[in-house]
Amino acid sequence: MKRNISYWHFCTNSIPNGILFKDREDYKAVMNFIPIALQQADVTIYCFVIMSNHVHFLLSGAREEVYKFYLVLKKLLKRYLNDKYGDSSVMDQFTDNIIAVMTDEYFRNVTAYILRNPYKAKICDPYRYRWGTAALYFNPFLSLVRSERIDSMRVRSVEKMLRSRQKLPGKYVMADGIVLPQSYVNYQFIENKFGTSLDFFERIRYWNQENEVEEVQEKSERSAFSDAELLAKLQTDFEDHHVSGFADMDPTTFRKFISKLHRKYGASQKQVRRLMGADEELIERFY
Repeated sequence: MKRNISYWHFCTNSIPNGILFKDREDYKAVMNFIPIALQQADVTIYCFVIMSNHVHFLLSGAREEVYKFYLVLKKLLKRYLNDKYGDSSVMDQFTDNIIAVMTDEYFRNVTAYILRNPYKAKICDPYRYRWGTAALYFNPFLSLVRSERIDSMRVRSVEKMLRSRQKLPGKYVMADGIVLPQSYVNYQFIENKFGTSLDFFERIRYWNQENEVEEVQEKSERSAFSDAELLAKLQTDFEDHHVSGFADMDPTTFRKFISKLHRKYGASQKQVRRLMGADEELIERFY
């Protein structure tokens, strides 16, 4: 992996009751929300897949920026679901995980793990699945895809399709009302990591990919920062809540910080207990 660059597998849990995306319009909406959210967070996307009840992304950037990307995407989705269905309560079941990707080998495994999702769900092969990026890599016909640059389109038309006034780079291209992922996904980086299309395909078709990736993720320590680094980063949060530290918090704020340490900063339960002095039962409830 490149030095001084952090890579992350960002994913959400599979919603147990209900689905997020019910029809083609829903999928098109979230496909356009991705480049919008990308404009507001300093991250690079390498691959992703959007399933009916969960999502996966492979990104690089500071962990806080990955979390910011998620928050913007979540906000856009909630607004869309409220506008269309009058209810976004399904988003309450939408929980996030941000897992560090530490080696080149694991990077390749996670890539395959993400792109295999529609195949494992018995929907179709990864290359035919429209709501992901599998078709970008080693595709000799990618440049032949008919599309239109955003800067050649009427502003009102673009805003209507995006459901947003967020300005996107003029070089981004659209087709069928969707900002095409090749506009903003660094697919060349994935190609370099795999080397050849054959190596890429062999990894995609590997039958035990899910078990191996999930085993590593379950065993990994989720803390993204050392205790000293995390305490330094928390000073801004303390100032925002007008407290000097954990001992200065009321019970409600204290409970919120248990979740914040996990979701925003990737702290493990052990690290939360060390820094906050909270008992295990409280951490289990609000982690």
